[in-house]
This record gives sequence, C-alpha cells and structure tokens, in this order.
Amino acid sequence: MKFLGKYTNLTPNDIGRINIMPNFSFVEIPKNMIKDAIRDIDGKNLKGKSIKAEYSEK
Repeated sequence: MKFLGKYTNLTPNDIGRINIMPNFSFVEIPKNMIKDAIRDIDGKNLKGKSIKAEYSEK
C-alpha cells in the first residue's frame, strides 16, 4: 500500500484485493486507472528489486 501510494495517484479506496505471491503480486484497481498505475510503478524498486508492472485479467 505504501509503495502504491508513493508512486501512483491511487488512494486506499481505489485498491481492491492484493494477492502477494513469492515472485509476483496481483493488485485490483479500477480499469480507468490501470495504464497510469503501470506507467508509474514499472521499473521502480521495492525492497531492492526492480518492479515489472503489467496488465493481467482475472
């Protein structure tokens, strides 16, 4: 949540379910915010690892 808040315009109310896996995570956000969120976090670092953000459907 802190990472998304730092790099995107997403608010806690915009963020739905978050599924954290060992090597990747899924974050539910409104469709109209996806492109901006991907652009904003792609390539950023989280805990020393570069983030690769991409679109995924349910």
